[in-house]
Parts: sequence; C-alpha cells; structure tokens
Amino acid sequence: MTSGESPLWTLKPPLQDSSSPLDQEPIEVRKLRKWQEQRVAKKLRGDHESATLHLADLINNSLLAPLCVASVRVEGTHKTRPSFLGFLINPIVSPSSGGSLQGPQDVQSVLHATRHISDVLQRADIFHSVSAKIERSKDELYPPEAVDLVFQVREKGRFYLKTSTELGNNEGSASAIGRIRNVFGGAETFEANMSLGTTTRKSFNTSFSLPITPDLNTYAEIGAFGLSRDYSTFASCSETLRGVKALVRHGEPSTGSHELAYQAVLRNLGNLLPTASISIRESAGQTSKSSISYTYSFDNRNDRITGTRGFYTKLFQEFAGLGGDASYFKAETENHISRSVLPGLTVALSACSGLLWSFSPTPSLFPDRFQLGGPLSVRSMRFAGLGPRDGLDSLGGDLYWSAGLSVISNIPKKGHWPLKTHMFLNAGRLDSIDKSRNFVENIQRTISQPSISAGIGLIYKFEPIRMEVNFGLPLVSSLENASKKVVPVKDRIKYWNIVPGDQIRLLGRRRGGRSDENEVLHEVVAVNKFRNRVYVRGMRHDVSPDAGQRKDKNYHYSRCQLFLGEHELPLKAGETERKVVPVFAQRIGTSHPVWNSFLRRWQWERFASKTVPVLPERRHEHILIPWPKSQPTIHADATPYDTPEEQVLKVTYKPPPFSPTLRGLQPRVPTETEYLRALYNSTYKNSAYKTFFAGTQPPVEQFLYKELSNPHSRAKKMKRWQEVHRAKRVLLNEYIEEEVKDLKGRTRGEARAEAAFRWRQRLEEDKKEGRKINWIKKGGEEKLERKIKMRKRKEEKQRSRLASLTLKEEPNQVIPKEL
Repeated sequence: MTSGESPLWTLKPPLQDSSSPLDQEPIEVRKLRKWQEQRVAKKLRGDHESATLHLADLINNSLLAPLCVASVRVEGTHKTRPSFLGFLINPIVSPSSGGSLQGPQDVQSVLHATRHISDVLQRADIFHSVSAKIERSKDELYPPEAVDLVFQVREKGRFYLKTSTELGNNEGSASAIGRIRNVFGGAETFEANMSLGTTTRKSFNTSFSLPITPDLNTYAEIGAFGLSRDYSTFASCSETLRGVKALVRHGEPSTGSHELAYQAVLRNLGNLLPTASISIRESAGQTSKSSISYTYSFDNRNDRITGTRGFYTKLFQEFAGLGGDASYFKAETENHISRSVLPGLTVALSACSGLLWSFSPTPSLFPDRFQLGGPLSVRSMRFAGLGPRDGLDSLGGDLYWSAGLSVISNIPKKGHWPLKTHMFLNAGRLDSIDKSRNFVENIQRTISQPSISAGIGLIYKFEPIRMEVNFGLPLVSSLENASKKVVPVKDRIKYWNIVPGDQIRLLGRRRGGRSDENEVLHEVVAVNKFRNRVYVRGMRHDVSPDAGQRKDKNYHYSRCQLFLGEHELPLKAGETERKVVPVFAQRIGTSHPVWNSFLRRWQWERFASKTVPVLPERRHEHILIPWPKSQPTIHADATPYDTPEEQVLKVTYKPPPFSPTLRGLQPRVPTETEYLRALYNSTYKNSAYKTFFAGTQPPVEQFLYKELSNPHSRAKKMKRWQEVHRAKRVLLNEYIEEEVKDLKGRTRGEARAEAAFRWRQRLEEDKKEGRKINWIKKGGEEKLERKIKMRKRKEEKQRSRLASLTLKEEPNQVIPKEL
C-alpha cells in the first residue's frame, strides 16, 4: 500500500480503541468489528484466488510457447559433487546425446522438467529444502526463448546419532544408531547401529549404500552384521551370528519393491542349558551358510497399524548351497488385507505360509527352520510353541501355515479414541517334512490338523507401534504344541484315577451328558496334569512312525468314564436272553493314600461306588478297579551316538574311606593362602604340604561340603537361632555390667531394669535397621526416588499450566486495573 492510497477500512469514533474496550464497548460494536474483519478477509481471499486463476490461465495459454533450457544451476551445495548432480539432472534435461536443446522445447515441458528435478533432489535425502526459479538465460549464444533453471538448496547435516528403547515381539531392547550422510558427495550413506536386548542380547550392523540409477529408484548396499540371540525360553540354547551381505534394491513398497541379495553367515549354536534335549545337543556347534535370496513386497494400505483399505503382500525366496553346510530352498509368503464393512467396524484377514526343502539327505539345520506361535502368528499359544518338540525344546519345522481373522471396532461413542476393541480367530500348524511321503501328502497332513485359538481384547494405536491386550483360549491344540494356558494350582486334580493304559469312553456334550456314539472305547496314552487333559489313541490320530510325532487328541478329565468290563444283566420280565453290556464307573472312590518310601510316591486303591448301567447284584458294593500293568520298556538299538555299555557301567567314583581311629583321619583342606604359598614356594611345599602335593589329598566331599549340604536343614536353622539368642544375651549382659558399674544412687534392681530397657530399645533399632536393609535390597530406595521425582515433575507441570493459563474473553469479565 502506497502513501497516496487509503486503507481498506479504518476505525473512527466511537469505534476507536480505548484503554479497556472489552469493558466499555457494547456488544454491537464487537459484532460490527467482526463483520468488517470477515469482509476484508473475504475480499483478500477473492483477490488471491482471482490472481491465481489469472496466472493459471496465462500459463495454460502459453504451454505450447517455445522455450528451452540453457543451463541448470544448483546453488547452496558445499558437500555434494557436481558430477553427482549432473548424474541426476542430465537424463531429465538431455534425454538424448544431442545436447541441451534436445530436451524441453516448450513451456509445458520446461515446467515438467523443473518439477521432476526438484522431486529428484528432494528424494536424494541430502537437502533440507529445495526451491526452484526460472530465469532468462544470460548466455548470449542461446536464442531469446532459452531460460536457466536455478535451484536453491540447503544441505542436511552429515552426522546423525540416535538412541532409543523398544518393547515388542516378546523382546525389549536399547539401541544406538550412527549415520554419516553424503559420505563422498554422491548421496552415499554409511550407517552403524548396535543394540542390547532380552531375546537378541547383542547385535551390530554396519552398511554402506549408494544410488546406482539417476531416478534414485535403485540402490546398492554392502554391509556386515552380527548378533547374539537367546533361545532359552523355547529351545534351551543361544545363537551367535556373524556375516556379510550385499544387495540391490529397486522400487518402493507402495509401488512394488524388489531386492536381490547375497549373504554369507557363520552361525554358532551354544550356551546349552542343563535341561537341553538330545536334539538340541545334536544341533549345537558351528555351521556356515552361503545363500542368494529374492524379496518382493507391496503395501498400499492406508495405515500400517489399523488399516481400513488396501493390502500388503511379501514374497521371500532363498537358495542356499553356494558353499557352507546349509543346502536348501526356502520360500515364504505373508499377506494382509483390511476392509471397512460398517462405519467404525473393520475386518482384517492375514495369511502366512512357508516351505523349507533340504537338498541334503540329513534333516535341515535348526537355525534355518521356521518357528510358529505367539502374539505375531497364532495368539494364545506360547511363543514358538507350535511344531515338533523334544521334551521342553521347540525344534522348529520345515512347513507351516497360519491364518488370522480380526474384527476391530470403535469404542461406542468414542470413535476418535486410539483405543479399539478386538476379536480374533487364529489357526496354524508347523510340521517337519516327511520325505518318505510325497509333497501333496505332507501338505494335506499340515492343513487337516490345525491348532485354533480365539479371544477378545483391546488395541491401542501408539505410533509407530500397535499395543494389544488380549484374553484368548486355545480351542484345538495338538499334543506336541505348547499352548499358553495352564490350569491354576488350586484347580488341578491332586489324585489321578485315570492313567495311561486305562480304557475309557467320552461323555458327549450334545447328547445330555450321555456317552459318545456306539460306546466307542479309547485307550489312554498320556495325561497332562498341568491342564487336566487326557490324551487318547484314536483311529485318525495314531502315532506316525515316519514322522516320529504323536497325533493323539486330548479331552478334559471330567469327560472320561472308566471301562470296567462287560457283564451279564439279569433277565427282566418278558426277556428270554441275557444281555452282555459294557459297564462304566459313574462314580470313583479311593482309599486313604499311603506314601511308598521305596518308590517315593503316593499309592492308593480305586473302586467304583456307582456304575452305568447299575449291576443289581453289586448295587451297594465297592467294585475294585485294578491299575493297568505297565508295559516293559523296549530299548532301541544302540547307535554310534550312544555311550557304550561298558563306559556306562565303569566305576569312576569311589567314596573316601573314613577310619574311626585317629591314624585314619583325612587330611585337612588347605586354605587359599596356604595353597598359593605351597604352589609357588618349593621349600614350603617339600616340608609342610609334601603329602598334599604327593597325592594324599582330601576327598572331593570336603571341598564341596557347602554345595552338598542343605543350608535350610533343621539342625542349621536351630544353630542360627541359637547364635542369634546367644548374641542377644551377651548384649544384655554388657548393658547390665555397664549400668551396675555406676549406680548413681540407684539400687542394683533399678540399674538392671534400666539396662533391660536400653537393651529392648537396641533390639527394636536393630530390627528397624534390618527391615530398612531388606527394603533397600528389594529396590525400595530407587522406587521411592522415582516417586519423588514423579511428584516433583507433576507439581512443576501444574505450576507451568497455571502460570501460562489464559482466560477466554467472555461477557461480564472484569480485568483488574493493575493488570
């Protein structure tokens, strides 16, 4: 606005500002002022829109006007190589080798080239900001329609460091990431990160990447990595990896990403727990792998965490056998799709599958196998709890599939909350490939017997992670699968009357509590006392000798009725032949349990106090039910991996002979000082401890007496109690002697009473001090400090909110004059 122009609008009396306008001006004045402000804003917005439309019309009418690019300048680059900028820009302005005039020839093509160059510079991730200008060319050799493209850029910092903590996928970790951007001036990136965690104990990864095409859609990367993982929660071991990797990546996940990689890894399976199974012990040791892999991924979901449309797919293929111990082909696919069926209601479906085919005659290696189970695959199952097992250890598998259906809805009347309700149904199975069968039979076996779980929960969207709190139960679980839920201790059956070897029938739930159809008898093959489940042998679930895995179904203990045998019922009126029917125990009683000290177990007798059908001649009689006879153990033939029998029977330990006479006393265990002195002083050794180093050493029990003895035995508890009371008596006598020495006009009885009072006070102080020490050992001091800090932080936040509080302007407000 120039000096000769008048303002768009002004305030004149009585609309001029006063010292306190909100107190003195009427409401109509404020309404008039607001109306004038809206008019001015509307006029300015209309002028801007008309100017924009005029400029757009001008450009649209001039799109075919002749215009060419004389030069492209990028200003503000101090660390980027000019050759790299030419590498990015030349293919845009000079698509052929004929020079710059072979590029854009009109206004439209020049604008497109400008936008394309700006986009490429921003995607290089080395500039904070990029602004473009079109200037008339200053070179007189070019025609009048030639222009210069000028880009003003501001480069990003070269060094970057970040620390973070992460929690998820059954693991917590802390990590540090260091990055050097634009290392040699060509958008190269060197990155190194290191993390410490619970499952992945230690890991490091270094990589160097650079673009290899001008459109920045293809990158090459080389790197080295190493990590140490703790598998003790499901496999009683740990794994350490060291390797190198080289890859070429093309595209983005939103349009389709391709990755071709080569990897060489040295793996070591160790740190076995004492409870490790034979299979894990056989897999332990060092192995190597040299493989080439291809990965394709596509993701067009509108939200990675709680998407309502779009889908995600990932395909991974790996061939190992270019060297090393591993030789296999692995394929894995992962798919997710989400759809909004109603406002606030979303249905999500996910499916995953994998195949590992080993080319060697021996089974696949443990580090290469799949693991299944847990919150990211089949919920309500223990992490890595599905698939073949050896005792408590999960061995992994070669073939798996999993599927999940989720229904996510908003909280009623709280659709804007990040908290959602969640219902899910998951199914999956993990198996080993039996090469004695064809491939189709392996697939059919895996698909036909899934583990299924269902539940409900809550989802909290906390960018960039998704937190779930679920309550779920396994609906179907095979014997080899480790389900997550167990029966509480108070609900477990204490004395089991159904044991392996018994014959039972199952009470159906659909027929009013009656038995299953055709009175089918089932043999009990195993029991699970942690879940009150009974495993029975069925026609479709026999032990598969080829697969080496039990396929028995399980039922709850309450659904089982013991089979007592077949009995003849007496003739009823109108009957001519006696019926032979199976009899089952409807109610089972037991005798008083007796402890068998030789077998170290409780023993009792079981009897049927009520039968189905009722036996008239034994209506009020307790029918004794014999325990099944145990089958003799059949030992497998010895293999080269088994210890020979003579080595097992060889006596490797002889107890030390203890003589009751003084001549037969065992030599004393030397102290640490004596041992070191005798070890480094030959004179001392030859004189005092000659017998000790000559071979007459104390037995091993004397060295391990602390480890071999029970610290909580009755005698040791009594000894510690006596020592404490002896120390109290000694302390009381000290106080009495101190008071009696100087009576100060008191009688001896008064002095003793004063001493007893001081003694009791001392005991109370010692007790308080002991409680304080225990409180500190349990972390009470750190907890108290955290509470104090949180309280102070809360008070500071409250004070800052009160200090920055601004009252909203409302009618009838009075502002003090001093403010």
